[in-house]
Amino acid sequence: MPERTRSSRERIDDEPLRHAPSTLSIEIDTFSLDDDDNSFDVDKAGNEVFLENWQADWKKLSLQGELTIQDTLESVFPPDEWKSGPMAEVVLAVECEYTHLREGRTVPVENFEAGKTDFEIEFQSTEVYGTIEVTPLVVRIEDAETSGDYRTHAGLELADGEPWYVNIDETDDASGPLLPPIFKSFEESDNDERFPNDAVYVVDKTKLEAPKLYVNRDHEPIAAALNTGPRGKLGKVMNVYTDSILLPALSELVLWTAEDVDEEGEPEHDWQGDLLNEIVTEMYNEDSAADAAEELAQEYTDGDMTEILNKTSTTIQQFLEMSDDMNDLVDRIRS
Repeated sequence: MPERTRSSRERIDDEPLRHAPSTLSIEIDTFSLDDDDNSFDVDKAGNEVFLENWQADWKKLSLQGELTIQDTLESVFPPDEWKSGPMAEVVLAVECEYTHLREGRTVPVENFEAGKTDFEIEFQSTEVYGTIEVTPLVVRIEDAETSGDYRTHAGLELADGEPWYVNIDETDDASGPLLPPIFKSFEESDNDERFPNDAVYVVDKTKLEAPKLYVNRDHEPIAAALNTGPRGKLGKVMNVYTDSILLPALSELVLWTAEDVDEEGEPEHDWQGDLLNEIVTEMYNEDSAADAAEELAQEYTDGDMTEILNKTSTTIQQFLEMSDDMNDLVDRIRS
């Protein structure tokens, strides 16, 4: 599940201009799939909804619920504007980290006094995967003439509420925090020599403390899979494609770690500690990351690269569950 932060609105309450934090709240109660007229109660706990166990091949997901303005929002609008009608709207900001979806869904409200409003939001299966974050906001839609300590520019947030998290897929992503792929256009990288146009992927070591894996989305098959989303046949293709990139990329990081480990088995960078815990301990069947690191460093020093590469390849394939992904793809093609 994505790390739950609110970086886009971090420390907004400390700003001097007027803002009404935690004035909005939402409650997601039911959902429906595709064009089914029947709605079903969601399985939820607190502000988290669990829909992972429902059918995987739906095309449209509809979420129904209730939005509450808990107190009047008069204080965030200039007096003249409040009397004539606030130039703002209530928006459900939806974000899906896995598919990079970030947009707002407007909820019509009669006014900005305390009250409740029903809402329904829809998602296409190609838009979302994993977890959807839904956050209620009030956003200004036109500039205001009055300044003072009011937020007067269109697009500024005037009020917010706590986000809800809707889990629609199991996402025990085998790459975990080690090296999540970042898809980008290499052609649009302003002639950056790190990203050759014909490369499939690049492990960027510009920051040694935080290497990043960039995958070139300019290649047509990759773009097609990405545009289709992670479900269906192309979604299975994408899983296998990602595995085939992560295998050599993570292998490269293992060798890099072998160079950096000191005599006590301590790595130089934090990410190498994660790699030791997740992969190298399995390579050497050790419970201790330090012991596994010492064995890795010793084999590297002895120049036994064939043995290291064999262990690395086998372990990473198991770590990524590559055989499962390939079998899933074959089953999908046959069905």
